[in-house]
Amino acid sequence: MTNYNEDTNLINHLKKGSIGAYTKLYNKYFQLLFVFAYKKIRDEELAKDMVQELFIRLWERRENISETKNFSAYLYVAIRNTVFDYFTHQKVANKYIEFLGNYLPNSRIVEADYKIREKQLAEYIERQIQTLPVKMRRIFELNL
Repeated sequence: MTNYNEDTNLINHLKKGSIGAYTKLYNKYFQLLFVFAYKKIRDEELAKDMVQELFIRLWERRENISETKNFSAYLYVAIRNTVFDYFTHQKVANKYIEFLGNYLPNSRIVEADYKIREKQLAEYIERQIQTLPVKMRRIFELNL
């Protein structure tokens, strides 16, 4: 059971920059938030990272935390939104990967263009080598 008075007291101390209050809030809610995130995304490391980032944001924005009677609900909404953002990002990334997959069959055209440009560049370099003075060209060619 959440003790609202204790959370309110810890939040007030956190707003003043108390590392002890931050640590108590972290220890109190980390595991609960981790389990919630893990159940949604099924990736232990990612869930830990999400909760860590949430607590980092909490510390960075500690002065702006509104006084709420139910701090645990505030944290759950924050981690839920983080999970939603992750899924939204994954959806966009999957569409991008799908687009690239459809584009790759056309890569032969790109490969042919690359080979032509490579050949042109090699010819240009050879022409430039030929314009060097004889001794310099010989030194250059011996270094190859």
